[in-house]
Amino acid sequence: AGQIFDLWTGDTDFLASINLPSTYLYMPAAATTLTATYKEQGTDEYTLTVSGGTGSGNYLPGTEVDISATVPERLSFETWTGQTGWMLYTGLADTTLIMPEADITVVAELAVGGNNGSHHSGSNCFIDSLLHCKTDGCQ
Repeated sequence: AGQIFDLWTGDTDFLASINLPSTYLYMPAAATTLTATYKEQGTDEYTLTVSGGTGSGNYLPGTEVDISATVPERLSFETWTGQTGWMLYTGLADTTLIMPEADITVVAELAVGGNNGSHHSGSNCFIDSLLHCKTDGCQ
């Protein structure tokens, strides 16, 4: 097994998540120092339970896991809840998380009605390191 990302250290108050290798830094008005730390991956698999969607299974820590909410007709996706600290886009029905060294559960929260993932006026669009446009709360 090789090295995997562990967490960010340093001036982490302005990071969206210290647990994700790709995250957002909300730049303060002062110099900021961050360090990415790494650790051995290990061979133990941990269980991801996705309630209300797909992606459940056993994964090695550090594995990128695609998860998707199952949204029945007449309902709309609202957000992911549960242990979402390893997920950057909790407002997207189709998203990715980085498997931690623990069993975790995430839950797709649904609402009656809505636009079922359409782009909402005034929402924020973020660009990740792979130049994928992700919209906060929308697809």
